[in-house]
Amino acid sequence: MPLFNYTTSIDPHKTIAEIQQMLARAGAEAILTEFDDAGNIVALSFKMKLGEQDISFARPAITRW
Repeated sequence: MPLFNYTTSIDPHKTIAEIQQMLARAGAEAILTEFDDAGNIVALSFKMKLGEQDISFARPAITRW
């Protein structure tokens, strides 16, 4: 179940850096962070091997200011 109306004071860039570290430790071969014109994070994509196959994942960043 998603968390509704949840807010945090943690900088989104710090959160993304932590997520990237976890993905790298889990075997991600590529990680892409996308930004809008204002420098806000809008999406995170990554690629991992599943068996012999490369699988790509993409997630929009949900931010509320």
